[in-house]
Amino acid sequence: MLKGLFRANNTLYYPGCMTRYKLPELQEKYEEILRKLQIDFMVVEEVNCCGSPVLNASDLITFKDLAEKNLRLFKNHGIRRIVTGCPACYRIFANEYPKVLKDEWDIKSTHFTQILADLMDKGKVKFNRIDKSVTYHDPCHLGRHMNEYKAPRKILKAVTDKFVEMEMSGEISLCCGGGGGVSSNFPEITGDISEARVLQALDTKADILVSACPMCDYQLAAASAKKIEVLDIVELIYDSIVV
Repeated sequence: MLKGLFRANNTLYYPGCMTRYKLPELQEKYEEILRKLQIDFMVVEEVNCCGSPVLNASDLITFKDLAEKNLRLFKNHGIRRIVTGCPACYRIFANEYPKVLKDEWDIKSTHFTQILADLMDKGKVKFNRIDKSVTYHDPCHLGRHMNEYKAPRKILKAVTDKFVEMEMSGEISLCCGGGGGVSSNFPEITGDISEARVLQALDTKADILVSACPMCDYQLAAASAKKIEVLDIVELIYDSIVV
């Protein structure tokens, strides 16, 4: 089943497994924002996992099999660009698929924050500012892996005048604790790391802790015990974006 519209750019919105199965309300918001931005896109319901979990587990055979299946599926739908709100999926499509699929993989991968920041630079997007203070957690896959620190901050600083950094941010940001299969295999360690990160957010006195990764949002929200509001970046901008 396909949703959205076909156009020459043939853009796929890829939610990722965490968003699709654990946080479907985020998928709805991403799709709505993409429509507001007048980005023609499709959603392919039969799409497979990108393969990040099996790659992290060093199962290279299964990873290559998933990559080949997705390549065939994407080519069948004429997809030329992937937009995702999941940094892990973004990294896999941008960095890892070219390694196993070689020249067969010619599909561009982009994180949602990069699309939005680019439209802001072109003067096509503005925001109604909110009167709340916001701090930002850098997802490992978006920051350290893909070196994307500016786009999310550009968006947040356009939404509020009260943006504050945590003690550990940017390249020295603390992990949320949920990546690399740790949350599945060592939940107590994940809990300790997530709680430590939430404490750093609380130290800023910010009203809202924002991330641009569904896994980070899920882990930090669980650890926050409602001491601080935890939002995905799309949730923060959902009511304030002006196109």
